[in-house]
Amino acid sequence: MKIQYLNQLIDLAETDDIKYICGVEGSGKTILFDELESYITEVYAPANVIRLNLNLEENAKYHTQLKFEKYIESRYKSEENNFILVDNIEKYPDFKKSLLKLHAKKVYKIFVSSPFLLKGDKDLDVLLEKRVKVVKMYPFGFNEYINYQNLDVEKMGTANLFKAYSRVGGLPDVYGMKSIDQRFFYVREELIFKKIIDVVLKRNKIRNRDMFYDVLDYLMNHTNELISAYGIAKYLNGKGITADNKTVSKFIDAIVESNLFIEVQRYEIREEKYLSKDCKYYVADLMYNYAYRNTTEIDDEKMLSNIVLLELLRRGKEVNVGKLYKKEIDFMSMKNGEKEYIQVIGNLSDTTRFNDAIGTLLQIKDNYPKYLITNSSSKSFDYYGIKIMNIADWLEAK
Repeated sequence: MKIQYLNQLIDLAETDDIKYICGVEGSGKTILFDELESYITEVYAPANVIRLNLNLEENAKYHTQLKFEKYIESRYKSEENNFILVDNIEKYPDFKKSLLKLHAKKVYKIFVSSPFLLKGDKDLDVLLEKRVKVVKMYPFGFNEYINYQNLDVEKMGTANLFKAYSRVGGLPDVYGMKSIDQRFFYVREELIFKKIIDVVLKRNKIRNRDMFYDVLDYLMNHTNELISAYGIAKYLNGKGITADNKTVSKFIDAIVESNLFIEVQRYEIREEKYLSKDCKYYVADLMYNYAYRNTTEIDDEKMLSNIVLLELLRRGKEVNVGKLYKKEIDFMSMKNGEKEYIQVIGNLSDTTRFNDAIGTLLQIKDNYPKYLITNSSSKSFDYYGIKIMNIADWLEAK
């Protein structure tokens, strides 16, 4: 059901680029590869799909350069179209060297997936940069949530479906779990700590694990807030925990690299420049936040903002937090040179928040679209050129 991403890979299938599919654990990368393999065998017959999941225990022997390359080359068939599909490529530390070597042979179409951003070895990254197309993947959006489970929109109602989606998130593995405790345990223990954090700690050789967990805890409890390494270090020092900016910054980078959190920079709208001081961090899926904190209780605007950000990214947009004078625009997104500005509020009945959000949008003097997205059940309407929309209606709109 990852049609959007499958279409991206289909468009890239015949290119010589290495296709690097990157998304947080649990976002459905293996499901996507299953769909891609079916497509390849049907369209590119005779097709030889060399499939390898390096996350499986029985494939741990292929985590070395010699055995990895030997396995791939032993499966090559000269009379067929050869495709390489490798899940969890990061499990093999020297994968970049092997990918460059296999790519140079010009006989394979290469697809690899990983929960980690592609960075680390600067020299190899320079070589890979010209040969790799990165496809960023995110957990299910609202429409995917509905389609994946064949939910009846007319019978259940859009508002009810959104309420359910906002509490369960976009990780398909949890949909079959009836108990919220079961969902929380699986996401917290299996995904967050075992598959993400344990790997992050080993990958970055982090020794001060207590401080690392303190930083992670701070991010989980301060989503949709301006954050800096200095601010976190100051907070931890105030609790009697010795912390410095450099170490905190290193930990934040390691967490963001795992795609568990998304870093959003600020952008000065009048001066048209990025601001280096302070960023906002959003969790890759709300279920990660719920499971970590062991509750679905969350500030309504934080919940809505997280969902809006992820949807903008799914739509292929560059997203920043806008700054206008001393005011803030929740999101300024851009795609193909076209901008849009979005404010998010929990309820239209909050007149103070409504007037503040609307007032800030009205100060923007360009003619790009402006939206106020809310959880109120009212129908969409215009207010001085600003589109006021219920979040479920906005999510359904393509």
